[in-house]
Amino acid sequence: MSLDELLKNLQKEYLAELPARIETMHAHLENKDVTALIEDFHKLKGTGKTYGVAAISDVGARLEKILLEKGAKALDHVPEALAELVHIHSEHSQEDLPLAG
Repeated sequence: MSLDELLKNLQKEYLAELPARIETMHAHLENKDVTALIEDFHKLKGTGKTYGVAAISDVGARLEKILLEKGAKALDHVPEALAELVHIHSEHSQEDLPLAG
């Protein structure tokens, strides 16, 4: 298996796991667990670009910053971000992504 094939497979696995992460984040939102959401978005910030999906990192960075600055007052921003992640997942699961993010 070539390096490109290996990276593509890792990217597909990452995207396949995204819906479960989103569900977990919905539960954290429902519980108003700001600390868990900050951690969730921080992880996405770090992993998105690693797996070649920079848009996920962008959402993660943006929401982590908002939640760190505003705390529970920023929870109303989370549903839109989760919807954005669902859209990103849907878009990228239906196409072959370039490896560069």
